[in-house]
Amino acid sequence: MHRGGLALGLVSALAATSCATYSDKTFEMREAVAAGRYEDGLDEINHFIKVKDDLDLPTKWKSETALAVLERATILHAMQRWEASASNFQAAEEQLEFLDLASNADEIGRYVFSDSATKYRTTPTEKLALNAINLINYLARGDLSGARVESKRFTVMRSYLLDYDPEHAHGAFGSYLAGFVAEREGEGDVALRYYDEALQERELPRCATDRALS
Repeated sequence: MHRGGLALGLVSALAATSCATYSDKTFEMREAVAAGRYEDGLDEINHFIKVKDDLDLPTKWKSETALAVLERATILHAMQRWEASASNFQAAEEQLEFLDLASNADEIGRYVFSDSATKYRTTPTEKLALNAINLINYLARGDLSGARVESKRFTVMRSYLLDYDPEHAHGAFGSYLAGFVAEREGEGDVALRYYDEALQERELPRCATDRALS
């Protein structure tokens, strides 16, 4: 998928799981991103966060701030501004809480569709996707050390989610990237374990070939 499509897809998905009031406030930002006007989108989201620079973080994290910083990280990723994107992802991630999918459907529905101000919470699948996308930021910069650290964070989170909510702890994309990092580090056995995790969720010809040769 084209980077612009990836950014728009994740931005749209995040907005869809936020309250209507937030969607209304950030409508211009999403319109700009959809039209490929990423700089305008950044200006809109910075105005929402009340900062001037793409690396500036809010002094106070309100109910919707973490989601706004996540969206800014995604736009920066689409613009290939890898370092700024990684910084935003990491800052937002520290503010995230989990949406408990074990709750009943009524409670989830009230959270997703109400316009009440509440701290944004992420699903397990979305949390793992954030780690995976941030892995790309480090790899695109040629920062193998940073990628290795992010791989470990992905692994710790995936292990936790497998115990916490195994039905929704999908992470084939992240496992594949972590395997790629381990392979570049010369850790063949570790790479194969990651590739095997990815293969358990979907067919990946490259991983299947590597496993067959091992």
